[in-house]
Amino acid sequence: MRPAQLIALILILDQADAAAYQLPTASLENAAGKYVAPANASMTAAVGTMKTSAANHITEDTSEGSKVEDAYPLTMVVYAMVPTAGISRQKAAKIAQWLDYVATSGQDQGAQAGQLPSGYLPLTTAMREQTLRAASEVLAQSEGHFHVNSVNDGVEAISYLRREGKYARAPVPDLVVLDLNLPRKDGCEVLSNIKADPSLAKIPVVIFTSSEANSDVARSYKMGANCYLRKPGNLTEFVAAVQSMAEFWLGFASLPNREKQ
Repeated sequence: MRPAQLIALILILDQADAAAYQLPTASLENAAGKYVAPANASMTAAVGTMKTSAANHITEDTSEGSKVEDAYPLTMVVYAMVPTAGISRQKAAKIAQWLDYVATSGQDQGAQAGQLPSGYLPLTTAMREQTLRAASEVLAQSEGHFHVNSVNDGVEAISYLRREGKYARAPVPDLVVLDLNLPRKDGCEVLSNIKADPSLAKIPVVIFTSSEANSDVARSYKMGANCYLRKPGNLTEFVAAVQSMAEFWLGFASLPNREKQ
């Protein structure tokens, strides 16, 4: 008989699979010289120092020169790319539904199907907002007949419309869809700026917001809004509202001729 031999076996698995097979997880040495195991805290520590990969310009990897003591060295962020124009309404609705799920219920951690398994960090607040904006952009397109641009707050909205700074080459919009609940400068301030600017005043403005206050409705129309729509509470109705809005304003309504800029 051959003598028993000690065989060393190394399995390279993600943490969720390792946990499923009850395998121990190895700690790895990071750039600071500390051995760190993969955990929510150690991966969160690594996120702030990440840089976009030069190879694909999509994933974000931990920087080799980063010396954050508690950072797990193999932390990686991978982004999914989705089309925002040139697709059917049915496909757009499915993509938006998936993005909405990713940013909401898909962030619940657990071992059930559709939950975020152990070893995967939930998206940051900024990433969730970015994902929901992508869902809105997908929904707000119809067979590629128009293009949607979005900004994060009221100050950015005014800069975009006035084509200032990084927005110097931005296209002049045919329609502005405006939320009242914006950071830095609220929707009413943005609306006031639009209607006070002769170069912007003719652009139709649709208020699309969660506010049901009659005072907000009255104030918006008094300030020159062309339409006031309340955001529906579920995705199906949200899709229908966005599609109807786009079809009416960009399909049926006669808009002022765009002046040369």
